[in-house]
Amino acid sequence: NASKKRVALGNFIFNIFLTLFAFAFLKQLLVLIRDVFSIGDPLIGLVTFSSLINLFSLLIFIPFLNPFTKFLEKFFKDTDASAAAFIGYANVSEPETALDLFKRETEYFIHNSLLFNLEQFKIDTRLIEEHPVFKAINERKKIFSKVQEEKYVFLKQLQGELQSFYLELRDKLQNEDSSHLNQLISAVRSSMHAVKSFKDIENNISNLERSSKDIKFDFYMHQKKQTEYLYRQLSDLITLGKKVSVEELKGLFDTIQTNYSSALHNFYQEAQQAPIDDLDITTIINFNRELFTSNKAMLISVKDFLLEEKQAQEFNEIPVYTT
Repeated sequence: NASKKRVALGNFIFNIFLTLFAFAFLKQLLVLIRDVFSIGDPLIGLVTFSSLINLFSLLIFIPFLNPFTKFLEKFFKDTDASAAAFIGYANVSEPETALDLFKRETEYFIHNSLLFNLEQFKIDTRLIEEHPVFKAINERKKIFSKVQEEKYVFLKQLQGELQSFYLELRDKLQNEDSSHLNQLISAVRSSMHAVKSFKDIENNISNLERSSKDIKFDFYMHQKKQTEYLYRQLSDLITLGKKVSVEELKGLFDTIQTNYSSALHNFYQEAQQAPIDDLDITTIINFNRELFTSNKAMLISVKDFLLEEKQAQEFNEIPVYTT
């Protein structure tokens, strides 16, 4: 983060100054050690020499600390130690405002989780990126210029900050607000689970995408299109702000479940006709399972974010969690 980079730069500059100072006053320091302090032992003389250099350098630097600090603050302004965009402005002593900011941060987390997973598939994310608020934040945090591994670390850090703030805020809320907070942190956990499942099949995606075998590449393209369709629907549900019903979300889950089963069934039928290695079969089965797990987790995240407690409970009671 910016502070650590400034400390590193300050330490580097200080050491350069210290070295130049040592060379500039080398003869005078040797006279002071040998003739004034009467130190004849080379080892003690070396320790004294090092101590004197550090002491004199500090004495010279102390009057200039404030200007030096201002000089260092000109560097690395665009970095931020915190991944959070909203809860950094929150105060748990004002729980209602803090809860509202926590909700905004949760939405921001889900938004970036959707982008991360779509990018794993190399799907055009411009329609989702165009969120007027989140796009500006991501540009400021330089999210779009990060590689996937850096984005994954960013999401893990943001989840940690949300979890820490949740622990601070939970005791300050009561009844309905407390339940709402629990749903939001559940949405964050499910969204991170979706990201982790996608991260686990990163190699599978690369393998299938580059495959010269039609059966593997066609399976990949089918799931890519299905995922793009699902994610655009999920993104619209969040950004359009319209009231969502349990039946609507259940319909999406049925689509996910049906796609998982039918894709696997169709693959088994094709595998009987086309030559395919045992390792390739394992790759496709693992890819299909983890993708299903990820899509299911992302839907559950959106469900917890959008539905009220009673509706969310109603959705949870639907027997659709079997794999």
